[in-house]
Amino acid sequence: MTAVSLVKKFFDSYIMNESDLLDDLLDTEITIDYSTLGSISGKEEVKKALALNEDFTYRYNILSNLIDYKKEDTSVVICNVFHFLIKEYSSYNVASATSSVNGQVFPLVYGGKYKFIVENDKIKAVSFDLEAQMGNTYWAKKNWQWHLYDETKHDPRKVLLDEIRTYEKTDEQQNIIRRIYEFMLLVDTRQSDLFKQYVTEDGIYSYRDATRQGMGISEDTRTRVSIMNLVNHIDDREYQSHHSCRIIDVKVDGDEAEVTLEMFEPTKLGYKHLFSNNVYQPYYNEQWKLKLVKKEDWIVSSADHKAVSKFQKVSYKTLCI
Repeated sequence: MTAVSLVKKFFDSYIMNESDLLDDLLDTEITIDYSTLGSISGKEEVKKALALNEDFTYRYNILSNLIDYKKEDTSVVICNVFHFLIKEYSSYNVASATSSVNGQVFPLVYGGKYKFIVENDKIKAVSFDLEAQMGNTYWAKKNWQWHLYDETKHDPRKVLLDEIRTYEKTDEQQNIIRRIYEFMLLVDTRQSDLFKQYVTEDGIYSYRDATRQGMGISEDTRTRVSIMNLVNHIDDREYQSHHSCRIIDVKVDGDEAEVTLEMFEPTKLGYKHLFSNNVYQPYYNEQWKLKLVKKEDWIVSSADHKAVSKFQKVSYKTLCI
């Protein structure tokens, strides 16, 4: 079983609370380091900490930005995952995980970045950075004693891209997609020195709104700044920023490429009103176009984004976008 397949099975087992299946995936001496739970060691203690015993009506994951590589003799998998736990009620109940009013459900949505260390077809270690939370977070803190992040503070990151890593050989298009996912990871974790290896020196970042004052010169509703601002500028509203995306199109022309992608945002407007007939519809609120050039590897020369609003209907317990 590949490391990626193992990780996907982990998320299926976790969200469905299938402890027996989870047992087969974990190393006896597994360690986890979660921003929500702290550090825990040992298979049985980890299984107990990860249990989702509440009787939820809907349970599913959305997985994106999947990166896998080798570090010495271990396999490493990094990805963005959001978990949805939804329970229907006929009336509001603050003691319950979720609620329903006139058919509208009140979800518990949480997610962020995971990093897995895999050896001998077993998960040896897992790190997790919480990057988004919505819904009945009070219930999660009260019943599971989770630590949820303070939106006014920058929590230290546990999931970082290793500087030394090796990859299996892939085609050019897959290599470009991997570089985009790593680009987004470095933006979120603010690994600025490593980020410089992913962009041209004169790279431009532009966007069609002017809400980020002080970052650059506005032209009508468009702002253009150095692409390094993506990793160096700390927006006080997004201390735990995440760029979870699905790739729409990849065009390659010799040593140049253009990638179109959409940003998945589970805690923005599209997810504020969930009903039983739309709980499996991921919401996307930005479209990005990235231009790349081939040097020693593919690097980004420009990044542009605009606002969009669209849904994608799915029906999987773990969807890979």
